[in-house]
Amino acid sequence: MKTFTNILLFTFTTFVMSDNEKIFAAEIEKKIAFSEFKEDLNKTYENKKEEKVAFTNFKETFEVVQKHNEDFNRGNTSFTMQINKNADESEDFFMARLNFDLETDVMDARADDDYPIVPKCNKQFLNYSMDGFVNNIKNQGRCGACYAFAVAGACEGAFYKKYKKLYKIAEQQLVDCTKSNEYGNRGCVGGKISASYGYLSHWKAMNESEYPYKARDNGTCLYNETVAISKITNYIKLTNVNETYLKDLLCVYGPLTVGIDASAKTFQYYSSGVYYDEECGTTINHAVLLIGFGTDPEFGPYWLLKNSYGKNWGERGYIRISRGKGNVCAFLNQITACII
Repeated sequence: MKTFTNILLFTFTTFVMSDNEKIFAAEIEKKIAFSEFKEDLNKTYENKKEEKVAFTNFKETFEVVQKHNEDFNRGNTSFTMQINKNADESEDFFMARLNFDLETDVMDARADDDYPIVPKCNKQFLNYSMDGFVNNIKNQGRCGACYAFAVAGACEGAFYKKYKKLYKIAEQQLVDCTKSNEYGNRGCVGGKISASYGYLSHWKAMNESEYPYKARDNGTCLYNETVAISKITNYIKLTNVNETYLKDLLCVYGPLTVGIDASAKTFQYYSSGVYYDEECGTTINHAVLLIGFGTDPEFGPYWLLKNSYGKNWGERGYIRISRGKGNVCAFLNQITACII
């Protein structure tokens, strides 16, 4: 009864507040949220000036997340957002980590005779993480190595499909060893999917246990063939794929590497539900792993993607994006399959 009375009192107090009082109350709310944010994530700053900038960034993000979730509660959107560890960063700082290099040599598969012929997939639900094809969620940290995580994930699935053994391919190997004139990747500053697959077709993949991830450039390739797993046979890369055919590809080849525009705040701070944002961009700057599809009883058909932002992002590291609504965030523009 006391709690209910307090709620009524707070509601009445808010109702009779002047505009200035509401602004003050909102500022206090943000300060409390920022204090909790720092405590929960052990955030520290070099000085007061840096903390002030961080708070300004946090407030902007807080307002976006709060407004969006109010829209969700009104039934105006199909997904929620949440504050995460990046909330005190500027937009420019976050964008600097989206360093996936746009492929310039992908096959244009719009013509029917360019498509690999695959059987029709009649499944209504698929989740390769439930079938042994997918390793646990990982975190690329402040290294722009999404390309390495997405390629490793696709090839782990391909190895499992053929040998029924789930390896943990070393992302650090791809970060270090494709940073060369031969492959043209740039380590933690970004890289190409095709260059990473090309490397794995010439050199055996190593286990993560033998070549652990450091979230930085080692400066040299530490390849050791004596403890390596195997090469891949080839890879298939397509662009402008329609959703029906993508479903068929996924059922045949297993998890697929997908390029996507991850620059929208709605994507950066996605929390749960089926993601759809008409204002999501079309410039591919991030790579993820497509591992399934299904239909949410409330929000409709979706694709299931595995990200490399850690378990605290999205739905424990995953995002469901809308299926059947077209090329959401340009995710149909670059699709790649690993062939063992």
